[in-house]
Order: sequence, then structure tokens, then C-alpha cells
Amino acid sequence: MKKNNPNIEKATQYSVEICDTLFPIIIGRVHKAQNLKLSHLRALKLMERNHGLKMKEIAETLSIAPSGATYIIDQLIKDNLVERYRVSEDRRVVYIRITEEGQKQIDEFKKAKRDVWKNIIEDLEERELIEFSGAIQIVYKVVLKIKEELLG
Repeated sequence: MKKNNPNIEKATQYSVEICDTLFPIIIGRVHKAQNLKLSHLRALKLMERNHGLKMKEIAETLSIAPSGATYIIDQLIKDNLVERYRVSEDRRVVYIRITEEGQKQIDEFKKAKRDVWKNIIEDLEERELIEFSGAIQIVYKVVLKIKEELLG
């Protein structure tokens, strides 16, 4: 496909509009319902994917200052959502990991996010639902490609 294809521009514009409009609404509804700040939710999701991270790794991955990461982790520890621990090989190094309660919060977040999407989608007519399903599969493939390119 040619780089200056008008369909590429149109698809790009729609993709940006979807991200800018819909995602903040969905994420906002879900994290407000759970009474979690978005920054705390991002940290929890990071802990879910990576079992045991140093504070420096958390700050770098979330693209925040180490002091900001410390503040977020301290709040999550206070709420029993993550915990600090040490390994016997090097007692000087402190790691952070998600707790059972933290995982429960993540699971509730995933369910709430799914429920919001389901409520939006179930209002579609059958024909629209079939079209949407096909289109969203294409979007998903594109997202996986982007993820692979960015994260390797």
C-alpha cells in the first residue's frame, strides 16, 4: 500500500479519535469505581506482569521520577496491594511484588473494564455487531503488531 494513501490517513485519524475519546472514559469509569488513582492502577498492572521489581525499575518503566514511584508504592503498601521483600542472595536489595489483595483489585478492574465494553457493544444491531467484530479483530492485529514493535 502506498504511504500517501488517503485511507491510511482516514484510518489513522479514526484510531487517534478512538484512543483520545473512548479509552479515558472507560478507564476513568472503572478506576473511579474502584477508588484507585490511575497512577496506582498502572503500578499494580506492572507488578502483575513482573513478579518482583526494584524501585528503580518501577520508576523507569512507568516513566516517573523515583520519588514519585516511592510515593505510589508507599500508598499501595499502606492499602496492602503490594509488599516489599528481600531475597537471601542479597539482603540489601528491596523488591516490590503484588499481594493477593492487589491481584484481586486487578481482577476486579479487568472485569469492570470488560463490563463497560460489553454494555457499549450489546446496544449494537446484529449487522453492526458482525461488522464491529470483524473490524475489531483487525484493530487487535494492528495493536499486537505495534506492541511487538515497541516491546520486541
